[in-house]
Amino acid sequence: MKVGKESIVGLIAALEAWEVRDHAGIKARETAVLELWQDALAGHQGIETRLSPDSTDNPVDRLEVRVRPASCFTACGLVSTLAAGEPPIMVRGHQAEQGRFWLDPCNLHPGEAETVARRLVEILTSSRPAGAMATPGKSTAGLLKWPD
Repeated sequence: MKVGKESIVGLIAALEAWEVRDHAGIKARETAVLELWQDALAGHQGIETRLSPDSTDNPVDRLEVRVRPASCFTACGLVSTLAAGEPPIMVRGHQAEQGRFWLDPCNLHPGEAETVARRLVEILTSSRPAGAMATPGKSTAGLLKWPD
């Protein structure tokens, strides 16, 4: 693949933008969001949280949410309920079958962090939906046995 002048100019522009970016301000805003979510989940039976650094050493933390049976949810059920709600809330649920998922503060628009916190509280304090105790479906369960 040949690198053209447009690619080089784009790289220079990206490096210049990175240099003047307010890294400390962004980190402070993301930390405030994580604390908001952690506070919203505090005290809910069967829900445990912890701040989790990025596994690839990117300068971002996420909130790991562990879902225990005492919550009357499985992690899969809570992830599905969040996604099916209005507005839909998407999480890093790639390990939901292991009882955990992550909330990510990156790329939020104004007011979205508060919406996520409010929806979490609504879901955990109301009557449980039909899919609250969902487990990975047959197609997902097969992936856990790879190679089969």
